[in-house]
Amino acid sequence: MDSSHPLASRQRFSFFSLAVQAYRQGKLGDVAAYKSAILGTTAYPEIAETLSRLKTCFPTIDLAALRSLPEGTFGQIYAQHMDECHLTPLEISADIIAALPDQSLGLRYTLLHDVFHVLLG
Repeated sequence: MDSSHPLASRQRFSFFSLAVQAYRQGKLGDVAAYKSAILGTTAYPEIAETLSRLKTCFPTIDLAALRSLPEGTFGQIYAQHMDECHLTPLEISADIIAALPDQSLGLRYTLLHDVFHVLLG
């Protein structure tokens, strides 16, 4: 799928159907990933280049490790925010990541969504 061309209606419907299935399975990270693909989220070329150099665009967020950080650090505050709001980090299935290779920005944003709430209030 070339990110410079809009998705065909049939492909959007397919992603929507897959998103519904993921929702029914409780895989909310996968739902958000399909939403990103349906909306055609793309990165500016310079951002896409930066993302391509990362070891992984899709970090695993370990709340237990973040909770153990010193009080007042960003990671500890993030974990506290997640706990207070009764949230868990979204996870995107490896097969979804592989199926949506041109969605690195949208997938990364999906995983880091709540980080922005902590940073921006």
